[in-house]
Amino acid sequence: MRAPNNLHSSHVDNPFCIATKRNVKEVCSCLDPKDVYFISQDNNSRIPIGITVANKETEELPSGFPIIKAHPVDIRQPERKIIDFKCEVSGKQPLQVVWFHNRIPITCNNNHHVCTYSVSDHSDFTSNLSLRNVSNSHTGFYQCAAFNEYGQAVSYQAMFTVAPKRIRKTTLNRKIEPGMYFFWLIHTLSICIY
Repeated sequence: MRAPNNLHSSHVDNPFCIATKRNVKEVCSCLDPKDVYFISQDNNSRIPIGITVANKETEELPSGFPIIKAHPVDIRQPERKIIDFKCEVSGKQPLQVVWFHNRIPITCNNNHHVCTYSVSDHSDFTSNLSLRNVSNSHTGFYQCAAFNEYGQAVSYQAMFTVAPKRIRKTTLNRKIEPGMYFFWLIHTLSICIY
């Protein structure tokens, strides 16, 4: 199906687009041709899904292709804390992992973002993104993309939100012991008077 306008006349895919297209292809390859719909604004159908993919005519993934095994998960933390997102990837080494915040690549190893990497015995590659001293500016969606010579894989998006500040307990919230009733009453009355 073609859109009725010509606003989108040319496009150059970046690594994020290429990896996203592959994820769409993988999902659509499980569907029947009648279940797949695609709208394109150009004649090239940049994401060539539809009947071709639904009929499983796409190429098989090479054995070294990166696969996301553990996706980052949603996090909710108060301000000024440290949070960690984790992404575990398998595939032929060397693997490169790039983290995104709201689809914008993150510059790692600065005052706010620290990326660490580790490789296990089974050629699994783990990347951690640590955000220091989080604030409302860190709120949004985070995801990782893994690259190697065979292709790219993109994780699901994980959302970070800042938790509201906790309410401090006051004397009105506390359990009052029988002997403390008189002092509580005086304290409460003094609050009401002022």
